[in-house]
Amino acid sequence: MPKNTKNHLDHFKELGNKERMAQALVNEEVKTIAQKVSLRIFNEIGEDNQDDEENQKEKD
Repeated sequence: MPKNTKNHLDHFKELGNKERMAQALVNEEVKTIAQKVSLRIFNEIGEDNQDDEENQKEKD
């Protein structure tokens, strides 16, 4: 295989590795953000339910 061709193949392989690493980092960041959003929603739902229970007790 000509040296120039090997260099091109090595370069593409390196780019592929970098792309996979970048995608893995993006996926991890998206997962972290989704967990934070889920937790925030869960906490807000819990607070709303607690407020509803307190309002119901006041009515009784």
